[in-house]
Amino acid sequence: MNKTKHPFIKNVLTLMSGTAFAQLLSILASPLLSRIFTPEDFALQASFVSVTSLCLVFCSGKIEQAILLPEQNEDANDILRLSLWLCIIICCLLPFFIKITSLFNTAFEDLVNNKLIILTTIFILCSGICEILRVYFLRHKQFKAMSSRTVVSSIITVSLNLLCGYLMYSKKVLITSTTVAQIVVLFLFIILFIKIYKKIENCKFNFKLSNVKNVLKQYWQFPVFIMPGQVFNVFTTHIPVLLLSSYYSATEIGYYAFINKVINVPFSVIIGSLTQVFLQKFINTSKEQRLPLYLKTSFILFGIIIIPAVICVIIAPPLIRIIFGSIWEPSATIARVLAPMLVIRFALTPMEGAAATAQKKLWVSFSMQLLRFVSVLIAVIVSIKLRFSFDLAIFTYSMGLALFYFAYYLWEIILLKKEKSQIVDKEITLE
Repeated sequence: MNKTKHPFIKNVLTLMSGTAFAQLLSILASPLLSRIFTPEDFALQASFVSVTSLCLVFCSGKIEQAILLPEQNEDANDILRLSLWLCIIICCLLPFFIKITSLFNTAFEDLVNNKLIILTTIFILCSGICEILRVYFLRHKQFKAMSSRTVVSSIITVSLNLLCGYLMYSKKVLITSTTVAQIVVLFLFIILFIKIYKKIENCKFNFKLSNVKNVLKQYWQFPVFIMPGQVFNVFTTHIPVLLLSSYYSATEIGYYAFINKVINVPFSVIIGSLTQVFLQKFINTSKEQRLPLYLKTSFILFGIIIIPAVICVIIAPPLIRIIFGSIWEPSATIARVLAPMLVIRFALTPMEGAAATAQKKLWVSFSMQLLRFVSVLIAVIVSIKLRFSFDLAIFTYSMGLALFYFAYYLWEIILLKKEKSQIVDKEITLE
């Protein structure tokens, strides 16, 4: 048992260490970047990140996720080939999609007005291929190589942002640096892929139409179910930029994008780690003890986060002014309005989906992503229709998220209570 656990934990830590280092580097560079770039620059970067994140979901139909499933490598290669071709074909159409969408969406319009269509397409193409190869590397357990390339990407991005921003400032630097880093990572991925493919597969990289039909027939559920779920997830995450940018100033969007990134990077790392640890412990816990563990963990996490959160809310303005510069002090208000949602997220989301996963109710994931999307969309539409101030609009958005987290939490408690009552009824019947 220990032998099987050890490599798993080692692989998880290897991947997490690369991600954690990359995100830590990004956070450490923030005080410098905030003194070089303006809120409007970060607003443009936020538009770029939102648009590319949304487009990336469609690149391969998420069919690359199926690369991990086949027993035979040749079957996995067929999925790999189809994913790569879909990514290339869709990226050829992206400039037209961006241009058309820019007619009614400000985030897309920002990219068109700043002549970033080609750069955006290149980034999406490189990122899409990297994501496909990443799944392929997971199949062949290339964890250390994946982690190191994440670090390389972060170092290149941060270095170029600082050097180019200081020496040859342009509002496009943040986007150009990210794209250059992604091109370098793709190059490194291709080198690794060629080495693995020659060593393991020992065959030519052929592409047959008959194989494509077989892949689509066998794994059709990935583009049909997984892709829409991820579209909802991405859109929910980036909805303040994708929708609110049409009704509020670039400066306000920039304040939100910057402070949201600074807060969410450490939050995501911590919550991700807590989720993995809790899920493993939850599944290995007896069904009778799952509900007490679920409730106890949420209360402990709430107790851990509430005091630091209150302190940060109180000292937010001077803290942000000292660390990031006086120009960013207005973002303290945004940090404060996000605080209640962040507390609820920290306390509840590490347990999110645990009961459904343990009971193998995997359809719940898609349903919950849809519910999350709808709740946030309603909150944003209400803000727009009632012409709320930007701070109030962000608060309404965050409360939509908070209500979803709490509803999901209560729903899983109901699931666990039902599971426990079924066990008790079964024991009574046996007696």
